[in-house]
Amino acid sequence: MNLSLILIITVPIILGLIGMGVIYLINHKNTRREMVLNTIKGRSNVNFDSGMSKEEAKARRRADLAKKLKEQEKQEHKSNGESYYDLIIQAGLVISVPRFFMMSAIAGILTGIASYIFGLQIYLALMMAIIGGLGIPRVTLRFLAARRQKKFLKDFADVLDTIVRMLK
Repeated sequence: MNLSLILIITVPIILGLIGMGVIYLINHKNTRREMVLNTIKGRSNVNFDSGMSKEEAKARRRADLAKKLKEQEKQEHKSNGESYYDLIIQAGLVISVPRFFMMSAIAGILTGIASYIFGLQIYLALMMAIIGGLGIPRVTLRFLAARRQKKFLKDFADVLDTIVRMLK
């Protein structure tokens, strides 16, 4: 009886936290996009000094934008790990990153519930839920990307040979 009560309480809390995380990611992405677009259009929040003309303010905005873009590019090059977006594209899937995370969360919840139904103790079922939500989707994504790359490389030599023959 206590375990079912714990499960009834924890599942909605976990689902609520996951939903709030997804909403935050979507909202943060839209807010960032609006800021970049406003900066490009010249509507950013630049403080006008008393002696600054519109042209100087515009030049300052452009310089700030260029600086931010360079910093972002450097930050992207520093991260050696592959992003989820890159992995999804390499795997040939047509889903967005938030949808991938939502499907991962659903897979984790279903794995945890199935583990509990099949008789595992609650803490083991929670561990299985974490593995099913975080580990298995990432491993599957890497596997799909590697399989697609192998297929591409296998066929690449034949395609290259055909192109060379056509050019002769």
